[in-house]
Parts: sequence; C-alpha cells; structure tokens
Amino acid sequence: MSHRGLILDFGGVITTDFYGALDAFSERAGLDSGAFVRALREVPEGRAALAAVESGKIAQRDFEQVMGRLLGLDDDGLLENALADLRPRPQIIDLTRRARAKGIRVAA
Repeated sequence: MSHRGLILDFGGVITTDFYGALDAFSERAGLDSGAFVRALREVPEGRAALAAVESGKIAQRDFEQVMGRLLGLDDDGLLENALADLRPRPQIIDLTRRARAKGIRVAA
C-alpha cells in the first residue's frame, strides 16, 4: 500500500492532551477544573467560536475575546496561557519526520 499523505490533529495528537491543558489552566485561573472545556462544548457561543477559529473564519484574537467574556477572564494572552501546558509528543514528531523522508506529505 502506498500512502500519499498524512493528516494529523494538533491538540492531543501532535501535542499532549488539549483538554487536560485547558482543565489545568482553568484551575490556575481560579475556575472549576472543567470550566474552559464546558464553555467550548456546552455553551453555544463557545462551540461556535471554536468551530470558527478552527476553520479560519475568525482570528485567534477574536476567539480569545469570546472565551474571555464567557469565562469572566482577561482575554489578553488567553490562548497562550490556556495552552501553556501543551507539549509536543516526540513519537509523533518522529513519525512525521519519517513520513516526510519517504516523500509522504504531512499536514496538521
């Protein structure tokens, strides 16, 4: 079988657990552990903002402003702070290097 491409999700695949990082941030910010994740999954405006930022329909800054308002937090640098615990997963980085070395296109 010949593969022409490899598409990887960012949070939780290329990196460590995306939702775990958001839970840890919520606790650091003085919120309930799952506050950020609930805002993304259960609040219509949060779900819409996530879908829009992931598809490039709104800028990350606009996403920060929506989430800051929903969470009652300062939105300046919100994503940087919320995702501070994410780390690359070395085994996936190695996989992408090996795929590219074999001529397989890689995308996230």
